[in-house]
Amino acid sequence: MRLINASIKDLAESLQRGEVTSVSLVEVGELNKPCRMAYIARIQQVNGIVKAVSEINPDALELAEKCDEERLSGRSKGILHGIPFLAKDMFLTTDRMQTTAGCKALQGAEPSFEATVIAKLRNQGAILLGKSALTQWANYRSPRTAPNGWSSANGQCTAPFADYQDPSGSSSGSAVAVSLGLCAFGLGTEASSITNPAQKAAVVGLRPTTGLVSRHGVYSVSEYQDSVGVHGRTVDDCAIALSSIAGGPPDNLIYSSVDPEDHFTMVDPLDGQDAKRPEEGTDFSSNLESCSMDGIRIAVPSILLDTDRARLDATKRAIDVMTGLGAIIIEDAEFLQWETDEERASDEWKRAFWVQLRDSMIIHLIVCGEMLTFAHSFLLDMGKFLGSFNSTEIEMKTLSDVINYTISTPEERAEEYGIEEWVAAEHTGQSYDRDSQEYETSLRRRLEMGDQAKELLDRYHCDIYLASSSKWQPGMTGGYPSISIPIGAFPQDTPIKSRPRTGLVQKGPGIPFSIVMVARRWDDQKLIEVAKVFEQAMNVRQNLHLKIEPTAEVKL
Repeated sequence: MRLINASIKDLAESLQRGEVTSVSLVEVGELNKPCRMAYIARIQQVNGIVKAVSEINPDALELAEKCDEERLSGRSKGILHGIPFLAKDMFLTTDRMQTTAGCKALQGAEPSFEATVIAKLRNQGAILLGKSALTQWANYRSPRTAPNGWSSANGQCTAPFADYQDPSGSSSGSAVAVSLGLCAFGLGTEASSITNPAQKAAVVGLRPTTGLVSRHGVYSVSEYQDSVGVHGRTVDDCAIALSSIAGGPPDNLIYSSVDPEDHFTMVDPLDGQDAKRPEEGTDFSSNLESCSMDGIRIAVPSILLDTDRARLDATKRAIDVMTGLGAIIIEDAEFLQWETDEERASDEWKRAFWVQLRDSMIIHLIVCGEMLTFAHSFLLDMGKFLGSFNSTEIEMKTLSDVINYTISTPEERAEEYGIEEWVAAEHTGQSYDRDSQEYETSLRRRLEMGDQAKELLDRYHCDIYLASSSKWQPGMTGGYPSISIPIGAFPQDTPIKSRPRTGLVQKGPGIPFSIVMVARRWDDQKLIEVAKVFEQAMNVRQNLHLKIEPTAEVKL
């Protein structure tokens, strides 16, 4: 069993049969011996180059020992018992690890509670191996100029298929780590940043419907858009992980699908009267061996497809595969109203986003332990947080403080990378509060644009639509479930194209790309089943070639 190809099921079955132990999966070992070497050893071999892991859990070995003891005594907690995973460095944890969102100023801050999804995974015996790298502050500091995968806390993360390859963002390290077999699966977050890094790393990226997974204890950018999701080697891996993190906290015994700390797990403005959330305890992996694409209607909006020859040809081949699997393809489907270029999008609909961004920044700073005095009239009621914060002193209390810190701290590289999104958020927050007519108009416009995905699917009577990973699309804005599946790589004669200013390689020989499937809100199960059938038929990853690969393996 090579860890770079090992699925969660492979690992779980080997653990159950006693062929490996959780300790052998995580222990450092001796790098030149083919025994007792696994994930931590693999991280040590390649992380100096790709910087996908920002921190290894100092308690990982102790946690693994506990899992092995529980398994031997017949107290296994399920399929994830003893399985190591990584969490993006935006998930609050109360262990000995940091939660920095990529900002050095937050190193040493101590959250007083853990993210709901972390608590759920711990409760099921999964081992938090460490934190994965990210684009600082979820790539909403200056997304047009700052490098994907860069943060002052961790440096520059890169993808593994080319030298200095752009990993995309913001869940950069999670995707790279899964691609290199540094963990069994990774947790990320997405406004649009699970599927994009998955593409660059040739892994599966699953972004559930907003509200299916609690975001409590996770720094997020937009409450209407963000979702906690998964990077996995396969659709099965993502489905297993989703089944484990969906719903409320593990101690919420009455309404297990609801987290009182994230009201979107209860109700969402985009949900209509006919909204049907998955049943409590849904196992999204249960039907994957018998699912089919037969009769599934798939819309293909050409406006959402990349037009370069390699990706367009691969997309056409992918569509042919879907047709051969029994899917009904509706080509050249058109949105009634959608602009794919953010630069040309109206400031009106972004106004609400900027206000939410400003509020989200403040919430994260508060959770990490600073004072609670805010004069701004639009700020969220912070009363419910009062009992949750440690007394750790943090100099930053507001977005304005973060801006000032960034400008005055050379390591933050403000002059080089900019802070334009923060400036827009600060200016907008000062001009419009959440009670203003302008905010309400902006939010309504944003919800209308997000609803374009449902309108298109309804009009063409489709179950799913396709998009290129790099395209901004209404499913992101509307909180729709999406999944990224690899479909190919650029040919060897492809000229290298680097991102201006940063030099990160975006396009070149062997760099992979994906297609994104988007389904209706709460149709996560159907989306996963369709993706599984398609993934099996394509089987692209076996033909891709990593530029760097760790060699440490666990001894069977």
